[in-house]
Amino acid sequence: MTHRQQTYNQTINLISHLILTEPHAVVSLLESYGAYFNTPPNRKELIDLVLEQIKEGSQDFEEALGDLITLHIQKNGKAMLALDQKEYASYYDATQEDEDAFWGTLAKVGIGLVGKLIGKKKGNKRSQRSHSRGGGRSHAAVLAASRAQAQRAARQVEQMRRDMQRQMQQMIKRQEQELRKQREKQKQREKELEEKAKKSRNMILMVAGGITGLTLLGFIVLSKNKATPATAMQMPYTPAISLTPGVPR
Repeated sequence: MTHRQQTYNQTINLISHLILTEPHAVVSLLESYGAYFNTPPNRKELIDLVLEQIKEGSQDFEEALGDLITLHIQKNGKAMLALDQKEYASYYDATQEDEDAFWGTLAKVGIGLVGKLIGKKKGNKRSQRSHSRGGGRSHAAVLAASRAQAQRAARQVEQMRRDMQRQMQQMIKRQEQELRKQREKQKQREKELEEKAKKSRNMILMVAGGITGLTLLGFIVLSKNKATPATAMQMPYTPAISLTPGVPR
């Protein structure tokens, strides 16, 4: 993969993540450049509007978008890195300042690259006027070249739109997978806690049963001990002795 293609891919990721997670900030940015909304726009509409602004070739908008992404990176850089560890693994060991600098530079360079791919070429009208003075053939060639350029830009815009939508879907899918993992971990923790509580209850019941058994045994032994002295105090039977001689009693 060329550096140009890599920068393009990462820029698409940055813009997509911004639109996905901070749509209100994107709406505010678009409103400051003339867009107005009666109802909150969906992700597709935000993608279209951002690409349309980039296509217009406004350097101010590109810089403002780059600044917004830089602020977004400073707040959510770690989460953005976690979305695609394989692609951005080489930046995990960098300091926070180095990461912010890298992402900020990438945002502005990448947006500039996107603007060049789909933006209006300056000087076309001047070129058309100069060629029109040279004859109809040159003018026709300029118009054909202009149409071809417009077609290429339209195809590029459509490709970017598909790339951003696909990237958002992948981000949403990864977020859902992460949520499922967290829920599974929570269920596992709850299950482990329930098993521990069950073992504790069983242990308590066993101890309580043992104490009850010992109490009953002690009561029985005590009862026997109380009965034994009473039996020992009984006098043995002795025949009566007659007090009158020769007369049995």
